[in-house]
Amino acid sequence: ALTACRSPAADAMSTEPALGAEGVVACSATWSYRWHQARILWATGGEQRADALLVARRLVAELDAASTASTAGSSSSAPFGSSGGGDIQREHSEIHARLLTTLGGWVDSMRSESRGTIEENLQRACKLAELTTNDFVVGDALFGLAAFHERQFEVLQDESQSSSFVRLASVLARTKKDLRRTKQELAHLANQPSAAAKRRREILERHSRELSMNLERDAAGSNEVERKAHLLSALENFLLCLIRTPPNSRTARAAASSVCRLWMRNRDNASLNNSVRQQVCKEE
Repeated sequence: ALTACRSPAADAMSTEPALGAEGVVACSATWSYRWHQARILWATGGEQRADALLVARRLVAELDAASTASTAGSSSSAPFGSSGGGDIQREHSEIHARLLTTLGGWVDSMRSESRGTIEENLQRACKLAELTTNDFVVGDALFGLAAFHERQFEVLQDESQSSSFVRLASVLARTKKDLRRTKQELAHLANQPSAAAKRRREILERHSRELSMNLERDAAGSNEVERKAHLLSALENFLLCLIRTPPNSRTARAAASSVCRLWMRNRDNASLNNSVRQQVCKEE
């Protein structure tokens, strides 16, 4: 009767003893149950979300430890989930991948970890998902990574609208225009043998180097490069998700919608267009 009255938080935060050879299946079921309880806590909202994060992080630590123990105890050097444990290890990898994918979205929404840490965990989720041979798990992991990159792109895009970034963008545009004009004049003077043309080339070459240095310095102070990198990573992972996920699944439909949205909103991005074109040609 007392057990029936326990809260989801108490159930989810309870930990199990170390794994034994006979308790692997039971522990797998316990991990699944606690992960389900963590999702309930998150859905409840409010202060319960802090409990959900705590539960999820504990589960990640336990699954990491189980993965390390499984690899160390195996006679082969195969990674956790790939051999030696059959269906049970694949199930562990599936829980592990789903946990890291969802946890990545949670901590990103709460800004409770660095972007680098979140991205690293989402990439780990993709690698673990590949060990499961379950296309639905693979698709969800890829979608989670793509959604992370899209969120970072949107954050940086909002930052770029601030007055300081707008001024810097204006300076960058003028520098690029001046550099382009300088290079055009250099090309025009390239084959002119006169002394005046030679002196003019020397002046323009110095000016070109200065402009290039200024452009590199100002670009480092803006978020343009990082913003474009996140945009391209988002699109590429959504495309890969669309390819790997079973057709007509919810994740596949969401990935298709995301690809269309990103492409239509950023059609002026040459790298984005090339990525889509290459993927379409590959599939044909």
